[in-house]
Amino acid sequence: MDNLCSLAAGSSPRFNYNTGLPTPVPAHWRLSSPLALRYKTKLINLTGLKELSEDTIAAYQLFRHLIVEKDRCDATLNLMDMGITKTEFQSYTDHLIRRFINIIQAPVLESSGPNALIFKLFGYTALAHLMTFLSTPARRGSVLQLMSTRVREILEVVDVPSFQLAYPEMIIWILVIGGLASHYTDYQDFFVRLLAESCLAAGIRNVTEELPSMLADFMWSDIYLSDAPRVSRKFWENVQLAQI
Repeated sequence: MDNLCSLAAGSSPRFNYNTGLPTPVPAHWRLSSPLALRYKTKLINLTGLKELSEDTIAAYQLFRHLIVEKDRCDATLNLMDMGITKTEFQSYTDHLIRRFINIIQAPVLESSGPNALIFKLFGYTALAHLMTFLSTPARRGSVLQLMSTRVREILEVVDVPSFQLAYPEMIIWILVIGGLASHYTDYQDFFVRLLAESCLAAGIRNVTEELPSMLADFMWSDIYLSDAPRVSRKFWENVQLAQI
């Protein structure tokens, strides 16, 4: 928690992650995908930050796999179907939290242009997801609000349509998580409006029916629609209304 709080002050984290995973990845896990390779190429070409791009995509691939596998195992009510224990699952989650904090606070970002803000935008969103849906216990309250605030602050200074053109699935996913994470703030309407506009630009009109398939290859969990039903239901209803 101290390391998460350091993000608020902009200070460096009190650790540097070890790139080695806490436990070996099970043989049946397939972390590579054509979409991940395309995003790595885009990040390198548009930011010029090869090493950080590779680190980000490597973390993304493990992150996405945990989400996909957890959804599958939630359906069977057996985490062991993942090939790891509950303790090992939490170790992967903690590893990713540390890893994304280091990506967000990479020194090279201080001297990079606006295109490099995509790393912070994705990193803060990934932290919001990890702390809300994967971490045990879930870290909500002020820490989650901090993550959504950081995402909003970046979205306010970047050219969102240009970012969406470059990273279509990623930007819409960022708006989904940012919106869900901001439900106890007074700026959720900001995410509602942006998500509605971005979905329309992508040809998506029925968000709750079309987004799962549109984001499936990048990042999607059924929990986005089912967690805290009254809260999420209101968010999705507002997005749908904003498209009218």
